[in-house]
Amino acid sequence: MSQLGALHIGVDVGTSSIKFLVMNESLETLDECSVPYESDSPAAGWNEIDPRVWSEIVLGHLTEVCDRFRGAEIAGIGVTGQMHTTVFLDAQGTPVRPAILWTDRRADDLVPQLASRLSEHSARNARIVASGCMLASIAWLRRNEPEVFEQVAWVMTPKDYVVWSLTGEVTTDHSDASTSCMYDWEGEDWSGPVLEDIDLPARLLPPIRSSAAYAGTLSSDTQRRIGAESAIPVVAGAGDNVASALACGAFSSDSPVLSIGTSAVVIVPSMAGNLKGIGKNVRSSIVPGDSAMICQGSVGAGGKSLSWFVDGILGASSYSEIENSVQLDGLGVGQVLFFPHLNGEKIVYRDPGLRGAFYGLGLDTTRADMYQGVQEGVGYALRALYDRIRNADEPPFITLVGGGSKSRLWPMMLANIFNRPIRVFENSHDAVRGAALLSMIAAGVTVRVDEDYSLVEPEQELVTRYRCRYEEYSQFGDSLFEFLQGMDART
Repeated sequence: MSQLGALHIGVDVGTSSIKFLVMNESLETLDECSVPYESDSPAAGWNEIDPRVWSEIVLGHLTEVCDRFRGAEIAGIGVTGQMHTTVFLDAQGTPVRPAILWTDRRADDLVPQLASRLSEHSARNARIVASGCMLASIAWLRRNEPEVFEQVAWVMTPKDYVVWSLTGEVTTDHSDASTSCMYDWEGEDWSGPVLEDIDLPARLLPPIRSSAAYAGTLSSDTQRRIGAESAIPVVAGAGDNVASALACGAFSSDSPVLSIGTSAVVIVPSMAGNLKGIGKNVRSSIVPGDSAMICQGSVGAGGKSLSWFVDGILGASSYSEIENSVQLDGLGVGQVLFFPHLNGEKIVYRDPGLRGAFYGLGLDTTRADMYQGVQEGVGYALRALYDRIRNADEPPFITLVGGGSKSRLWPMMLANIFNRPIRVFENSHDAVRGAALLSMIAAGVTVRVDEDYSLVEPEQELVTRYRCRYEEYSQFGDSLFEFLQGMDART
């Protein structure tokens, strides 16, 4: 297998699966797979998982990779993963309790107090604090499980836990640190004033490195377990949205990315490092001195809302059958409006308790009508986010990645909802590819953007239709929000 050249492995610890990719330095994908897993919900609004599920999956698949590519040079491993999810380890590196996922809402009642305290030191940190973020999860643990909190020696994110599992090194990167609500944006380190105010020892937080910096090499135990022929270097890694932006070459053109997976995310990059006054700013710092960052916003139940509808409500077995039944001449004029915030919203309405709704149902409504409504509703919600965090200049195109990019309808809908060309790569350009690229950058390889893509252009008639429908969606959403606020006030 020596003719393959040096190989780089990407690992992406997603919310419901772990993805793996093996790529050579010619950017050819040689192996790709996804291993699903399930999280636990021991109480209403809680989402957690034993992080050892992640390490077992990663070690198991790396064993298969090392066996399949035996004799080839594996030059490095890059890691990415879901952001905000919090892992708690003791001094021996053993989880003291299940990790609290970013979708968890157990700390809802702590958020106002935390935001108020953070505002005294950092408006940026105060603005992004939410249930499921690292700071809120730490605060919840200390208040509700003090005996467990006393055992904590390290707090980290999923990709950091995987790096630790592979190398024995404790580290994180700027993208995860900058969304923890404990980051010093000027000093590019943990914020001393914030940690002092919340009485959190700095020793619990990992050292921060650039994403493409090496965290270490495989430990001897890991090397032996997976059958690696050498101590493969492992990079510190990046949060999944930074990795997605890197995979798409978004930084080079400051072109936005829409990522539709479990959630639906708008990623707006800025090579100049321009901070936005709304949305979640994330420092990328792929290499030292890198001033680039992204501003992101998410529809928490974005892609999940489609699986909720198809699997949970319809009990159907085929997405494609339903999607193919949607008539193209009905795009932008469907009878069903869908408000997709099934599990709260953090930027447009800033209400973690927000819920979704359908409008326009009649006795003649079909499942195809509702399917179309769900897809369009996610598109409208993404447009509402984008309008708030966009750059001043119009981008040449917007890139769509994730499971949504495989849809027949979503690229077409989004091109017309946004009135911009939608770029869809032929091969996967998700965060896992960005993880492999981080390994290449660490090895000194000059990476380039894959030119194997298509552009879905907007059509003027559909643009006009969707402009009117988006206005109706916005009015519907605002009215629904006011109604729900009134209900809350009465209860």
